[in-house]
Amino acid sequence: FWTGPVYELVEAKPDLRVLEDRDLVRRRAGSSMVGEREYVIKHALTREVAYESLPRARRPRMHSVFAAWLERRAPGRDDLASLIAHHYAEAVRPEHADLAWAGHEEEVERLRGKALLWLEAAAQFAMRRYEIEGALELLHRALSLQPDEEAEARVWQAVGKANALKFDGEAFWTAMQSSLKVCANKATCADTYSELAFQTAIRSSMWAKRPDRELVAGWIEQALELSESGSDSRAKALIARS
Repeated sequence: FWTGPVYELVEAKPDLRVLEDRDLVRRRAGSSMVGEREYVIKHALTREVAYESLPRARRPRMHSVFAAWLERRAPGRDDLASLIAHHYAEAVRPEHADLAWAGHEEEVERLRGKALLWLEAAAQFAMRRYEIEGALELLHRALSLQPDEEAEARVWQAVGKANALKFDGEAFWTAMQSSLKVCANKATCADTYSELAFQTAIRSSMWAKRPDRELVAGWIEQALELSESGSDSRAKALIARS
């Protein structure tokens, strides 16, 4: 952790050397955040006891403040996306949100939107690094926040793409069908149909039994019908047809 958000959260400047002297925390020689002193809690148990001592009604607000601090302090830091996503998601965790945000429904929706945005961004970053299991964990956490239908369709589509990278045809198919069930946005639907056809065409080994050619042809036609000329979806559909 860093001194900046601690001071902001407690609205004071406690002397962290007291915790150092008691060997509860240790200061690191360097810092992953420019201009901030960085500490590490020596034992995980210490951290858990400290966290559990916080009232449940207070935790979500502290998570939201810390997430906002990170977002302001480190713009463009892809490597911090999962950390920011975690804290925004904890801020609207269903079992605590009602207690923490009673009477502040608009703030809950704002924070839920932030959580979804960062969970999706973190998942994309993980997929670029080929950390597929990590990406899937982030995306399923996004689904647990009960997003609206447009966001749900988008997240399921990302789940499908991640499973295609794992060469898991069954999971890919299931996720894409889940996306289509709630898809209302024309561009998102076009991308889902084109992705179904495209991934099936280029990753034939992910299927124990390849989908029927007529079914794939139907996906291609749907993609061509719904996609805009010059779009990625149109290109993928044409590649799949080829």
